[in-house]
Amino acid sequence: MTRIYLDYNATSPLRPAVKEAMMQAMDLFGNPSSVHRDGVAAKRIVTAARETLAKRLNIKTGQIVFTSGGSEANATILNTFAGRTILCSAVEHASVMNNPHITATIPVTAKGLVDLAALKGLIDTHKPALISIMVANNETGVIQPMDDIANLAYNAGVSLHCDMVQAFGKIALDDVLPYCDFATLAFHKVGGPKGVGAIVSRCAECLDPLMFGGSQEHRRRAGTENTVALAGLTALCDALSDQSHLRPLHDAMETTLKDSGGIIVGDTTRRLPSTTCVIMPDVPAETQIIHFDLAGLSVSSGAACSSGKITPSPVLSAMGFSQNHAACAVRISSGHATTAQDLFGFSQSWLSLIQKTNHLQKVA
Repeated sequence: MTRIYLDYNATSPLRPAVKEAMMQAMDLFGNPSSVHRDGVAAKRIVTAARETLAKRLNIKTGQIVFTSGGSEANATILNTFAGRTILCSAVEHASVMNNPHITATIPVTAKGLVDLAALKGLIDTHKPALISIMVANNETGVIQPMDDIANLAYNAGVSLHCDMVQAFGKIALDDVLPYCDFATLAFHKVGGPKGVGAIVSRCAECLDPLMFGGSQEHRRRAGTENTVALAGLTALCDALSDQSHLRPLHDAMETTLKDSGGIIVGDTTRRLPSTTCVIMPDVPAETQIIHFDLAGLSVSSGAACSSGKITPSPVLSAMGFSQNHAACAVRISSGHATTAQDLFGFSQSWLSLIQKTNHLQKVA
């Protein structure tokens, strides 16, 4: 059985060019901090990755601090504001939502968008130092109105942190990044390597490091650089292309899902072109995932925690969905290797499960 992978928002298969670059980098074993020839060769990998990423984002190389991933990047920024008031939305990634430095959460609308009136009220009441907002949600794909959020933050003199992990490589960030005082990135959602992320900061020196030791990353993140992953990042930036072609493929799939009783989360809202979160009423997500897995399809629930347990999504609960509906959501996320046939295959497997469920209900 040829499997169909539709869980890109969790992680993605390496692009061939990325894999090749990483394999070549494995032979360059020097420490980038060493001054001999082997160290200099390794240092070139780090420099190339920083320059390539800066060029893609249209920023200066000095604004980039490499980390081990998005979660560490988020933690570093939130730790910098420890002891001061920090607001985040009610639909943030767990690395933000579960951070002990968060003071209060901003409610969202039924569409999953930050409630701007509520945000204004919280700013007036709490006088925060930082607002942390995910640009594109990892579960629903909903894209936040960052210009409106940034205006509220700017007018109140509040710093803005934008979690761009799910947005990078999927939508244009040129109109978002200028609003952000801090941004976080990871690269394994779009065919890049695991084990590397980045902070983009207006002022790298303003960051309080989590990791202490050497002088790497402007003295903001000690530790020997992951040269193999950074070589992959350089290749990734060169290989990235627009993902807009995935939107009509998801639209066609979603039409089938809706016609058979599925509820598309954020249906009328701007979303990532590669993400569909759908509820099959009265069929638990765990049952669905087992069915799809046996059919050769890899998808995830609306919220799969690190232990692998499937629980009702707090994101969907924050959007006003009932616990029953939130517990019946699955996420289909696509990427660079996804075809129309892959999404059609999911649609057919979905219809098969609907038919089985209806039959069992009639028999009962």
